[in-house]
Amino acid sequence: MNAHPPQDAHRTTRSSPLRGTDTEAVVQRALSRIAPAWPLDRLVAVNPYLGMADLDMGSAAERLSQVAGARATRRHDELVEALEAIGVLDEELEAAAAASRDPRLPRRAAALREALATPGRPVTPKLPTLADAAFTATGHDWPGFLRSRISTFAADHLVTGGGRDVDEREAAATLYAAWLDEAGRDRALSLRGLRAARKLVASLPGTADELLRAGIARIGVEGLALERYLHRLLMDVGGWAAAAARIDRESDVGALRQLLAIRLAWELLLLDGVA
Repeated sequence: MNAHPPQDAHRTTRSSPLRGTDTEAVVQRALSRIAPAWPLDRLVAVNPYLGMADLDMGSAAERLSQVAGARATRRHDELVEALEAIGVLDEELEAAAAASRDPRLPRRAAALREALATPGRPVTPKLPTLADAAFTATGHDWPGFLRSRISTFAADHLVTGGGRDVDEREAAATLYAAWLDEAGRDRALSLRGLRAARKLVASLPGTADELLRAGIARIGVEGLALERYLHRLLMDVGGWAAAAARIDRESDVGALRQLLAIRLAWELLLLDGVA
């Protein structure tokens, strides 16, 4: 297996199985949801909602809950208690409602206070992955294990170049191929309980684009559900996803796309290799 393909091998070329398809458009939307993050020595302040600028606040909050299990606001009871503590006036409530773009929000103070007294709806649960299902089925923390393996790999290849005399851009451009080569020799997969680990890794497609096509077809979801699922996979390795998004902003080498392929490859490995 060649771990070091030509530098442009990650790109979506004319021969790519995804180019020009509805699936490719969904993949691009999922990738665009990740805000980039710069290292501390050249930190750039980035709005974490950058990738969700097309969503209103409520939709963005719901998405964050689905893909990261994160809250965008304080709990409903905490907000009500805070408003009562500071004594918000009726005219202040109405001014805030008038400034809102949400047509569902009442405009009169009495109706707003009645709405505030109504318990908030339950937090949208985090979308499950196949790694979560494997955890439930076996009791082994597969989500934590794969995050650890991906993080260790990403740190080695994106920070140190994988022990090769290459810069960050070149290391990022060959990320999926390098992972495929390393995963095929990683005994930790078998020791953790992944059946026929080397055989399964060897059966994976050789490029990130081919893996994305095959993996998405195997998972069997489309449209918005697929976008949310892919976004969820990226948020599983959120820090490295943000780093990859930054590399792509600076060099456009497809690092985030390849990281998504690696995370999706783990889903396929667990689907076939866990009892």
